Amino acid sequence: MTSKEISEKYNKGLEHYKNRDYKKALKEYKDIVKLDPNFSDAVNDIGLCYLHLKKYPLALGYFEKATSLEPENWVPQSNIAMALVGQKRNSKAIPFFQKALKLGGDEDVLFNTAVNFYVLAAKEHLDDNTKQAHRYIDKAIKLYPKDADFFVLRGDLLSDQNEGEAALYSYLKAKELGDRSKALSNKINKLKDK
Repeated sequence: MTSKEISEKYNKGLEHYKNRDYKKALKEYKDIVKLDPNFSDAVNDIGLCYLHLKKYPLALGYFEKATSLEPENWVPQSNIAMALVGQKRNSKAIPFFQKALKLGGDEDVLFNTAVNFYVLAAKEHLDDNTKQAHRYIDKAIKLYPKDADFFVLRGDLLSDQNEGEAALYSYLKAKELGDRSKALSNKINKLKDK
């Protein structure tokens, strides 16, 4: 297969991926990797397909291979973190988010990586280091001030620390930002009843 044919196959895989047809995209990417096992983008994209199919161990294997092919590429580092989060191995994911942020890259994607890192770090520190958890959630809110989930998380942190008034403020902010969930309404009503 010529490099032009490989490029066409890769673009076909991208098209399937964009259309969320991950199984067809996998076939295209795997065909490429059979011909060129060092094509790191295709290796990483196989991992992404498995990530979306919730086959986290397979995804991790491909992300790790992509990282070994390009150790200074931040993308597979971030993807490893996402696969670990999918496996509920949050504390293991944090160093990979940190490394992705350190290596740099596309601003929009790094922004999402940073937000994911701060929220995850906040959740990981809920029990053992609430001050650190607050710092992380504050950073996430600064990066993305219109995300109601972050205000709910801040409210949960404050509520756990018996800071009812501040928790209520955060929950009301989440509601203002569009969270209409029954769970949030229950949290608000419980604090108002105190």
